[in-house]
Amino acid sequence: MPKVFRSPVRAGRATAALVAVTLTACSGGASTANGSDAAVAVPPTRRTAQFRADPAIGVGNEAYVCYAFALDGPDGLQVRGVTWHPPAGPVVVHHASLYAAAGNPAVGEVSCDPMPDRVASFGVYTPGAVPLELPAGVAISLPVGLSRLVVLAHVMRVADGPAQATSVDLDLATAPVEHVINWVDVFAPVPVLYPHQSASSSARCRFDLPVHVVTVWPHMHRFGAAFRGFVIRKDGSREPLLDIPSWDFAHQLTYPVDIALEAGDSVETECQWRNETAELVLPGPFSTDEMCNQGLFVWPFDHAICVPP
Repeated sequence: MPKVFRSPVRAGRATAALVAVTLTACSGGASTANGSDAAVAVPPTRRTAQFRADPAIGVGNEAYVCYAFALDGPDGLQVRGVTWHPPAGPVVVHHASLYAAAGNPAVGEVSCDPMPDRVASFGVYTPGAVPLELPAGVAISLPVGLSRLVVLAHVMRVADGPAQATSVDLDLATAPVEHVINWVDVFAPVPVLYPHQSASSSARCRFDLPVHVVTVWPHMHRFGAAFRGFVIRKDGSREPLLDIPSWDFAHQLTYPVDIALEAGDSVETECQWRNETAELVLPGPFSTDEMCNQGLFVWPFDHAICVPP
C-alpha cells in the first residue's frame, strides 16, 4: 500500500508551490492572474482555467489542493460543455471538481478546509473522463455578479520534479437555454473493509419536487468491485439508473441519461468492494481509502434537493 500524505486537516490539504493560476477569455488575447498578456488567443465562446498543482509531498504520496480564479467576462455566462486536460509527468490528477464560489476568495491557492461556498457546479474530472457535453437547451449558469471559480484537485506525486499544468475548457452557450442544471450528491456509507473480504453498502435520498436527470457520475476508489444506481418510484417500483458490474478505477466516466423523477421518487446508490490486501481499508478521501458517491446533474436548478427518505 503506498504511503499517504495526511495533514492535521481532515480534507488532507497539503502545502503547495503555486506556479500558475490563470483564466483566459475572449478572442484577441487573454489576461493571466498577474495581468500579463497570454500568448494564445481563445475563441469568444470558450473560457480556459489553468493551474499548476505542485504540492510539497514525496513520491507515492497524495494531497488535496484548491485554487481560485478571477472570472473574466459578462455576468450570467452559460456553460454547455466542460473539457479537462489533466497533466502527465511527476504529479497526476486523481480527480478534480470545478465550481462557482460565493464571496470573493483571493486569487491563487485557497484553503480546502473549509472550501468556499459552492453556488454552481461544473462537474468533476476522474481518470478516463470524456468531455461533458450537455443536451440541447441545457446549461450550467453562472449567477449574476459572480467573480470567482474554485477548483479542488486530488493529486498524486508519482515522480520527482516540477508538476505540469492542468487546464479545463468551458464552452459557452451561444443563445439562451431553456434549462439550468444543478449538482446533487447521493452518498452511501462506507464500511471498514477487512483483509481478503467483500462488502457492500447502499443508501437513497428522496426528491420532494420533480427533477430531470441528465448525467450520472459514479465514484469509488481502488477497491471498488461494482457500482449500481436505481430510481425508486414513490409506489415502490425500482428502475435501473446505472449499472457498472466491473468497476475500473482508471476509467471513471460521467454518463448521460434522460430520466424524469416525480415528486416523491428517490435515487439509490449501491457500492460493492473487494479488499484483496492484508490491510484494513477505511472510508476516507484518499485513493487508499474508499468512497461511495453518485453525483447527478438535474434541472430545474432550484429543485436539486435530495433528502433521506
